[in-house]
Amino acid sequence: MIAAASYKARVLYVIGCLCLVLVSCQTSEQPNAGAATQTAPPDSSNQAANATLPNNKMNPADFTWEFEVVEDKIGTPNARIYLLYKGIRYKAGKAAGNFQTLNPADFAQPQYSVPTTALTAAWGFWAGMLTTFYAAAEGEFVNVYKRTTDAEDTNPIQPKFEKVMQFDVKSVK
Repeated sequence: MIAAASYKARVLYVIGCLCLVLVSCQTSEQPNAGAATQTAPPDSSNQAANATLPNNKMNPADFTWEFEVVEDKIGTPNARIYLLYKGIRYKAGKAAGNFQTLNPADFAQPQYSVPTTALTAAWGFWAGMLTTFYAAAEGEFVNVYKRTTDAEDTNPIQPKFEKVMQFDVKSVK
């Protein structure tokens, strides 16, 4: 009986968090002068990966993340996440939380589950929810994937990453 009540409480908590995220994502797309923009510094461990990857000629050191965070009326940090490749900024998505670059040594950690072949990854946390982005080379394209999980679940049912953005690297000189 107690386990069922605890399960129901967790489900209600997750639903409440998702509702909060959905409501907070309804912000205007207009630029905000008060927005804090943070460019993630290149990860020093990426320099160890300076050798080109097999099947593509993309260098992980050419990729960085930029996070533009604006707090809404109730204090939720709403982030716009950008992937920068050779100085060109691509919008990867939006999510609630404070984001940072994920160290490649942590890609395989269960809470992130980023493929070790990923070029770069970023993660953010808010209200018990962990959002992870990663970029992967697939042929002449770079695809960006995203997923959100319950960060506190000790036995999580891991949702799959969904592709949220793609660009052709041939178009970048």
